[in-house]
Amino acid sequence: MADDIAALLARASKLSRLDMSESELASLVPRAGAIFAAFDKLAQVDTQGVEPLYTFREAIELRADEASAGLETSSLLANAPESESSHFVVPRAVGGDDVF
Repeated sequence: MADDIAALLARASKLSRLDMSESELASLVPRAGAIFAAFDKLAQVDTQGVEPLYTFREAIELRADEASAGLETSSLLANAPESESSHFVVPRAVGGDDVF
């Protein structure tokens, strides 16, 4: 199980572009294992017939879905560090097959 957790942490750190050493990843395995174990324990709880105490819809008041005037492209791009035509220019975050 620890090998599975270590592999999962290594993949997550690579996908999020965190430069973590093997020893740093190894130090996180026990804590991550405890978190996963807690979730496994919660998954075993029988909640059949238990009504939820709180729902998302009760928390917010929905507004009417009405069209409104948007902002001008030039004003949106005014504070962008870099833009091209009518688009934001951002560094590539996800690469090719080397990321997976």
